[in-house]
Amino acid sequence: SLQDYISAIGRFVGLQTLLPAEEIIHEYLRYVDFNVAYYNSLISPFINFLEEQGVFTKDNISEVEIISPYFSNDIKLIEQLQSKGVKRIKCLIPTLRSNEILLDKETFIAFQNAGLEWCYWSDSKTNTEVRNQHSKIYRFYGSRCCYTFIGSVNFTQPAWIGHIV
Repeated sequence: SLQDYISAIGRFVGLQTLLPAEEIIHEYLRYVDFNVAYYNSLISPFINFLEEQGVFTKDNISEVEIISPYFSNDIKLIEQLQSKGVKRIKCLIPTLRSNEILLDKETFIAFQNAGLEWCYWSDSKTNTEVRNQHSKIYRFYGSRCCYTFIGSVNFTQPAWIGHIV
């Protein structure tokens, strides 16, 4: 999948051959066996990937933790997680370096009223560091195990539902 993704990106930007660095990665991947799931947003929506990995079908997910700097302005994704049986949804408050929250007040309150718990980092020192949060991390806590996804999928409708061309 990673090799296909590298090739697809090249074709997407109009390249007929891989760049030298991509060629090295592509060749290396021929000899590596990954024990992880790989998601390619060019192929399918994130919610489909979660379903394919059995996150909601092979386990009872009771809690989700979310780190994302960007959100849709509606609560549809929260409702979707709740419809899958998720009882608790916790999310790191998205802030700028100025400590300004990246959501408008109405959206922030709507998410909270829908059941999302806004959180700070558990380490108080981390909360005072100057940073713009850009990572996207999802942790799904099930009865069997914890599924962690790290990547570029924001907590937005286009990222989760997708607009596949």
